[in-house]
Order: sequence, then C-alpha cells, then structure tokens
Amino acid sequence: LESFEAALPPSAVIITSCLRLTVTEIASCLKRPERVVGFATFYPLKDRHLIELTAGLRTSESALAQAEQLFKSFGKDTVRVKDSPGLTFPRILSLIINEAARSLEEGVASAEEIDIAMRLGVNYPQGPLKWADQIGLDEVLAVLDGLHGATGDDRYRAAPLIRKLVGAGFLGETSGRGFYTYTEGQVKP
Repeated sequence: LESFEAALPPSAVIITSCLRLTVTEIASCLKRPERVVGFATFYPLKDRHLIELTAGLRTSESALAQAEQLFKSFGKDTVRVKDSPGLTFPRILSLIINEAARSLEEGVASAEEIDIAMRLGVNYPQGPLKWADQIGLDEVLAVLDGLHGATGDDRYRAAPLIRKLVGAGFLGETSGRGFYTYTEGQVKP
C-alpha cells in the first residue's frame, strides 16, 4: 500500500473495499490516512443501487464527500455507516448465507429447497445460496472471517461448507461451481 500511496497525487482520495478489514486498519499503514474511504457492496456492482461508505478514525470529511460524489456520478445512492468489517448490507447478508449453508450442510433441506423457502416464504429477492454464488463465496467468507476476527463472536464463524468450497476453488458462478453447478450459458456476463 505504501508504494501505491506514493504513486498517487497527495490530493487523491483512496476508496477501498472494507469487506474483511475496517478502513481504520487499512489506512493505518499509510502516511495520509485522512484520504482513505471505505465502501461495501457485493458483486455485481452494476446491480447494486446502494453503496455503503464509511470513514476511518482519521478519514477527512472532504475525502468522504468526494467518494459520495464519485458514486453518485455512477447513478448510485450512498449511505454513511460506521467503520466495521462488512459494513451493514454485506454483514447481514453474509450471516443469512452462512445460516443457509449450515442448514444445507446439516441436511435440513437441499440448496434448491432453501432458496425456494426464502424466496417464496419471506419475499427474499432470490435464494441466499444462489445469491452467494453470484456474489462469490470468497467474498462472503472474507466478510465472515473479518467479523469473526474483529469480534470473536461465534455467530460469524463461517460454515465449514463455505470454507471447503472456497478452498476447492468453487467460488460460485465465476468459477462454474459453488452451491450450484453452472454451464457457460447459465452465467450472466
């Protein structure tokens, strides 16, 4: 990060994903931590209407305002939230996905049955396991690991199945396999 920072003009704002680490942690190794702003959303960015932004303990208001303007210029709404791994939407969604993975692993229901239950039972936009495959299981695991590391709370401990799939390189749609198996024609570019 230090060489990256040195290559930028001093006035440049650094906008970084903070799915696994807080902005305060990311900025701590930089000479100018006041210019670091965190954001969180899940892939694909084009499908997300809202971008969560956060300031680290040393982030300037000016840097945060510039980040807001950048995302607004892309047609995105923004909301400011507290500095935490995963921020809000990815944090809560990762917990739902984690519980769905545990349910699958424990044989409570099949992946399809879990997704149908959530879609039809609670008007979830799509099933959590299908959504996890679209997001990328590595992204979900990063949020869970970040939260577990930051809090020590077992509710954030990743389901062994998620860790196993990621370890095998089964990240979801991008790799052709996750909770589901995909052929090239099934995956949206």
